[in-house]
Amino acid sequence: MATVVVLVLWFLISSCLERYLRVSGMGLQLIGVTLMGIGLRDTRLAFEDQPTTWEGIKLWWAGRPRFKPQHLALEARGTMMAMGGMSAHANVTTGPSATLEQRVATLEREHAALSDEVGKLGKEIQQKVAELSNAMAVERSERQQADKGFKQQLKKAIAEGLPLARVGAICFFIGIIAASISPEMASWFGEGACH
Repeated sequence: MATVVVLVLWFLISSCLERYLRVSGMGLQLIGVTLMGIGLRDTRLAFEDQPTTWEGIKLWWAGRPRFKPQHLALEARGTMMAMGGMSAHANVTTGPSATLEQRVATLEREHAALSDEVGKLGKEIQQKVAELSNAMAVERSERQQADKGFKQQLKKAIAEGLPLARVGAICFFIGIIAASISPEMASWFGEGACH
């Protein structure tokens, strides 16, 4: 596109090389600034959470220091929650005068109760482990999706906006040189300043 502009300017101002170089340099500067603006806009659009230039100016204006005092009203509230859990365990023991059969029966009951309690605790642990495994699998899936989204954002920003801004910077740089030293460049090619 820059080449087309330079060629069009050549046909319009072909009588004077110095003027042509100066106007071409200005054209390249304008093209460069435009391309850099488009490239930076595309890069900003790749990251949706970034403010536009106008929004950035409004944010800056809102955050500037104020010269008159501001009055702020603060309100504090509190909430207290108490959570507690209680458990109880009762033991049945035999007295000192219990017979051997009574003692064995008591031990068998305590063993059965202990076995039931261990079984219930084992089931609760298995249930908690399954819940945590499911939660970890969901989180892993969400993180993988977020990583894919970030990769796509970066790819879009790098592939679209930044190269365009680089081309714009090169055009701007060449335009500055051409516009600044156009009389000297014209003299290099055997033509002096225009009259």
